[in-house]
Amino acid sequence: MKKNVGFAGFILVFVALGVFGVTAPGECASPYKDVIKIGHFGALCEAPFFIADEKGFFKKEGLTVELLKGDDAINRDGITMGKIQVTDGVLQAWIKPLEQGLDVRFTLGIHSGCMSTIVSAGSPFKSFKDLKGKRIGVSGIIGGGPMNYAFRVAFHEGLDPRRDFEWKAYPPPVLFAALERGEIDAAVTGDTLNFIPIKAGKARLISMMATDQFSKDEYCCLLVFNTAFFKEHPEVAAAVTRAVYNAAQWIHDHKDEAVRILVEKQYILGTVALNREIFEHYSYVPSAAGGEKDFRKAIREFKQVGLTSSDLDENKLVERTYVKLTGIK
Repeated sequence: MKKNVGFAGFILVFVALGVFGVTAPGECASPYKDVIKIGHFGALCEAPFFIADEKGFFKKEGLTVELLKGDDAINRDGITMGKIQVTDGVLQAWIKPLEQGLDVRFTLGIHSGCMSTIVSAGSPFKSFKDLKGKRIGVSGIIGGGPMNYAFRVAFHEGLDPRRDFEWKAYPPPVLFAALERGEIDAAVTGDTLNFIPIKAGKARLISMMATDQFSKDEYCCLLVFNTAFFKEHPEVAAAVTRAVYNAAQWIHDHKDEAVRILVEKQYILGTVALNREIFEHYSYVPSAAGGEKDFRKAIREFKQVGLTSSDLDENKLVERTYVKLTGIK
């Protein structure tokens, strides 16, 4: 949503890739008069974008933003082509495209949690081991974040995700309907979409990124920038990073109010009670170093499970895409 913000009195701060410094979180950035377009899915995990707008964290940094709702493909294409300047990214959705040459920049790990796997309430399946040889539906696209998360769950249960399952992709709104019709035996998508049938007594969890042992302390989403925008306006990218950082910190301390705002302003699906329950599993303690650490961890597992080539150079990929901004904790 667009907001008109006055810019007088803001301090000019220059940053660049590891060369220029960034002011500490909370300080004002240089004035930037263009509207910054931020792509999102309308998901609970994107709360820092919505809260940064609603609670004035973008305004404090001298930024005017427009929140544009899309899907995985739209946001990825949009950030690549410059139609949007910023988005958040489930880190597991970006590694393969990065290997194939996608050029974006990351600056921050935002929070843990995001995705989960459900089966029908009457299903006998209790784990991915039980699902061996079965059909697993994923929201979005083959090779997207939900599928890659499921690959890692299967890998950690000692399975070969490429050979042990049949994978089918569906648009998020029809994924549960496919499960109900018996077209698939399990469904992997964002937590809110999965918890709606769970609360209706129609489904139950068999995995959840926020509670799975291998991923419960792992950053799910990273802050993502269009590379040309980042290089041309590094001080603005730093200001956006600070605003999202501070919004995530605020959410950590005000979860009840945050959920109320998200539901009342219709940023997300579901009720306040439903989303508050899911929120309890998420850790909104943003970290630049933590985001990089978990990015590296995911790259290594992607190589092990065959989602990328085994000779993908972890250090080169991280050095090319993950920018360490000084002044960001």
